[in-house]
Amino acid sequence: MSTDKWEKMDIVLTTETYPPLPEEADTLYRYALWHDINTRRKPSTRHKLLPYLRYYRIAAANGHWQANKTLQHILMYNEDVDIPDRRDEGVALNELLAQQLPATADLWWSTYILFGYGPKHDKGDAAAYLRRAADRGNPEAMYMIAELLSDQAVRLPEGEERRKLLDLSDKFYRYSADKIHRFPSGKGGEQASITATVIQHNAEDAMFYAQQSLRGGTYQGAVILQSIFEGEEKELSVKPDQERAHRYEVISDYLFTTFEVYPEATVEEIDDIVPLPPAPLPAWDGKLNIQRFVEGKEPPKPAEELVEKLAAAKGLDPATGLPLPKKETARRWWNWWD
Repeated sequence: MSTDKWEKMDIVLTTETYPPLPEEADTLYRYALWHDINTRRKPSTRHKLLPYLRYYRIAAANGHWQANKTLQHILMYNEDVDIPDRRDEGVALNELLAQQLPATADLWWSTYILFGYGPKHDKGDAAAYLRRAADRGNPEAMYMIAELLSDQAVRLPEGEERRKLLDLSDKFYRYSADKIHRFPSGKGGEQASITATVIQHNAEDAMFYAQQSLRGGTYQGAVILQSIFEGEEKELSVKPDQERAHRYEVISDYLFTTFEVYPEATVEEIDDIVPLPPAPLPAWDGKLNIQRFVEGKEPPKPAEELVEKLAAAKGLDPATGLPLPKKETARRWWNWWD
């Protein structure tokens, strides 16, 4: 493949815009999420999630994109939760998500096609949806493209084509963790930071992309920054800072050992905990926002009146969050006696 062809694979960097979460639906989501997270550590307790799925469903139907994403993840990956018609429900949810977050929905379409279902598709459509997700600003899609490019590059012999492909892969890793994103790719930021450290010896980039990795919720970003501020990365010549290193260690320990907070866990507040130098360190109580939520009191149970109102607005059964059966078409007068 020519160098020109690789260059044509580049994108114009953009990002997806997340609409505000509806407040009433958010009370349903937070109540369900708290109970959901507290059943994730042991597969034997996952059946306890079933009564809370209705809250996710009703919240998602009322425009709560985070509830939609969480529920799609449950339907796709949690086989230990007995949910009938999970594939059809996942597809319906993604059709709804496409109205709010088209790039994220494209990434889900790519995943569904790889699993063998989803929209009507031809061979190669999973890659097409992945590419469109990146074009539309989804950072995880950018990271996945970087991985595909890197994998293809290492299969090539040494030479100009291999170098160009690796450069393009590095560019996509950086794209995925760019400051433009509200939720950068944690893995993309990790890889960009490693490249900046080991190959480029660029301290500023190494710290920035590791911070972005952590912002995206990946504990490895904190591990990298702990190592940098402990003075372990000699090639970066960063002045050791034991307090910064300690804070990153606390964060990485929590994220590494508390796997049940994923996939929702992000650390959007990282700059309020450990801003990069030369910013001074603010006071910190040693906890992340997601940690306070999980360890805090059970959120108030939503009033049934609210559940019924939100369900009725979208034609859902408030008891399950699933669509109400469609009413039979009225009989014509000459069939009334049947």
